Amino acid sequence: MGYLPILKAKTISQKRSKGYKLAKRALYQHALDMLIRPLLDYTNDGFDLKTDNGELWCYPFISVMLGDLPENAALTLTFNSANCSHPCHACLIEGNKLNNAELSDDQIVLRTTGTMKAFVD
Repeated sequence: MGYLPILKAKTISQKRSKGYKLAKRALYQHALDMLIRPLLDYTNDGFDLKTDNGELWCYPFISVMLGDLPENAALTLTFNSANCSHPCHACLIEGNKLNNAELSDDQIVLRTTGTMKAFVD
């Protein structure tokens, strides 16, 4: 169990700046890494967990972060988030173009690791 720190902006202009957004993302990723890193040491062999009833063999498996829809939307800046210009969780279509039924396949960019890295950088 741990807490994730929250970076607060002093002004609206600071909150909207690219540097603030990058710092907020870096802080979140670093904090999450600090919480999860100890578990990753045991992903190959597992570990024995001592309990009141003896020992249990445990194997850490991290698959997803759990949360409700508004919390996940705020975390990923998708699906009607106030700060999101690309609200779809599957593609990078701008919010004002989501209702356009005449979009061609080459206009739809899927959210993959490569496209998201290129989009964020």
